[in-house]
Amino acid sequence: MHKRVHIDITFLILLTSLMMSAQLDVFQQRSQFLLNSYMRDGQVDYKSLQKDTKTITDLKVSLSKTRITDLTPQELKAFLINAYNITVIISITENYPISSVMDIDGFFDSNKHQIAGKSVTLNELEKNWIFKKFPDPRIHFALVCGAVSCPPLKDTIFNSQSIESKLEKITKVTLNDSKFITIDMHEKTASVSKIFDWYSTDFKKYKSVIAFINKYTDKTIPDGFTINFKYYDWSLNQK
Repeated sequence: MHKRVHIDITFLILLTSLMMSAQLDVFQQRSQFLLNSYMRDGQVDYKSLQKDTKTITDLKVSLSKTRITDLTPQELKAFLINAYNITVIISITENYPISSVMDIDGFFDSNKHQIAGKSVTLNELEKNWIFKKFPDPRIHFALVCGAVSCPPLKDTIFNSQSIESKLEKITKVTLNDSKFITIDMHEKTASVSKIFDWYSTDFKKYKSVIAFINKYTDKTIPDGFTINFKYYDWSLNQK
């Protein structure tokens, strides 16, 4: 009898693990389908996506049902980044047409979303889930808030196998884009994304924001240069 109970418990644990893995796989597949179908060059065709109510509904169900308690750190990191980006897209689509996420009351700090069985805002997802668990400043160049001045959406979702190498690559690509970093050698100034102002403490493990930037840029900012922050364009990243 005891042996039978032990076998049943082991089976249930295995079955639960497989179900959780399946839920994550479904979310990833649906997320990739959305990007393949409605995103080009970092911009989203919100107008067309709005007509595809099945894709939106299915993704919301997947976001809600995916369980994260038994995910590996790499799986969790990838899932949370994808969850943030997909939630932004869904929220914009459900409120479209708009010209900016700022047109949506409480977009970041009040509106709740069902993710992994919890009800959270985008700010809570970013600060309390992502950066509290993974204080990795490279993630700032993976999260896309739906604005033109955000890093552009990538054409593939993040996954556990390549999460670290992809974060490294997108950070380098982003910081070598003049939209995010420009250096004026004559004026001895560097204009950098407002992200470095808003989230300056997230780069504290480096000597300075400049030290972090110079780690990834081909053209480094010399010592003594003045840092200015670029205007942040909140216009929608729409196709």
